[in-house]
Amino acid sequence: MSGAHRPGAVTTPPPEPVIMQALKKVCKLSGRKQQKILEFIEVITAKRPPAENWD
Repeated sequence: MSGAHRPGAVTTPPPEPVIMQALKKVCKLSGRKQQKILEFIEVITAKRPPAENWD
């Protein structure tokens, strides 16, 4: 029975996604810094006009 799952065996959880690690760090920051990060994310995710219209 080698390789069989043993009842009660301890398994390690899957690794935490990087975004979740980052969010946990942000939650520890001050409200002002959290607001700055939110503003930065909004700028990064803002829709921009197509490049051909940038003359």
